Amino acid sequence: MPIQKKLDKLLKQAVILLARHDWPRQITDIPEVFVRLISYYKIYFKEDNNSFYILSIWDTRRDPGILEKYV
Repeated sequence: MPIQKKLDKLLKQAVILLARHDWPRQITDIPEVFVRLISYYKIYFKEDNNSFYILSIWDTRRDPGILEKYV
C-alpha cells in the first residue's frame, strides 16, 4: 500500500476516535487547544460542544521551530 494511502487511513481512524471524545489528549500552551500524537504526527484541535476542529497536522520529524510560524 502506498505511503499516502497508509497516512490517509491512519488519519481517518484518528479523526473518528477524536470525534468520540474518549481518546486521551494533551493540553497545549494555547488555551482550549489540545494535541494528540498518532505515529509520527501530532494533531492539534479544539473542541466546541459536540464538534471538534482540526487546526493542524504536524509531522514531528520536522524542525519544531517551523511550527511556531503557523501557530
